Amino acid sequence: MKEEILKLVKLNNGIITTSQVEKAGFLRVYLKTLVDDGLLVREKQGVYADPGIINDKFYIFQVKHPNAIFSYETALYLQGIDSDKTEMIDVTVYTGYNTHRFPKNIRSHYIKKELLDYDVIEVKTEYGNVVKCYNAARAICDIVKTEYKDDEYENVTKALNNYFRSDLYNEKSLISCANKLNCYKKLNYTIGVNYLANKFTIN
Repeated sequence: MKEEILKLVKLNNGIITTSQVEKAGFLRVYLKTLVDDGLLVREKQGVYADPGIINDKFYIFQVKHPNAIFSYETALYLQGIDSDKTEMIDVTVYTGYNTHRFPKNIRSHYIKKELLDYDVIEVKTEYGNVVKCYNAARAICDIVKTEYKDDEYENVTKALNNYFRSDLYNEKSLISCANKLNCYKKLNYTIGVNYLANKFTIN
C-alpha cells in the first residue's frame, strides 16, 4: 500500500492530499506511517509532500495553484536578475480569481484573463523544480505600470537597473510587451530612455 501511495505522490508532482489517497482506495492511516518513516512530510493539514520538495515554496505553491503565475520582483528573482529572496511572493492571476486560500506571504496582482498567459516562461527553482513565471520584459512592464508609494520607488529603480545590466535585457521584447500592456509611455518616462521611441515604430 505504501509503495502505491508513493507512486501517486510522484505522479502528482510530489504532493498528495488525504482526499486523493482515499479516492484511490487507500486508508489515510498509511500517510501517517509514511511520515513516520520519513518518506513523506506533512506540509499542512490534509496535504503531504515528498521531502525532496518541501523547502521549495515556489513549486509547492504553484502545484496547489496552477493558475497563479509568478510575476514582478519574484519573476526577476527566479530568472537570476534580482538576488534578493524576500518573504513576500508576487503572483498574477486573472481578475475574479479566488485568492482567499493563498498564504499570507503571497501578494496577488490581477489582470484580464486573456493576458494572463502572455509572455509566460518556465524556469527551474534552486531545487531544480520547474515553475511558471513571466519573462523579464513582462516583469519589468508590470513593475513600471504599477502605482507605488514614494518610499517604494527605490525598489523600482533597483529592478530596472538589474534588468538593463542582465543578459536577459531585450529592447524589442520590452517594447512589444509595453505595447501589449498599454504602458509604453509610462515605461519610457520612468526609465528615461528616449532613444527607444526613435529606434522602434510604435503602432
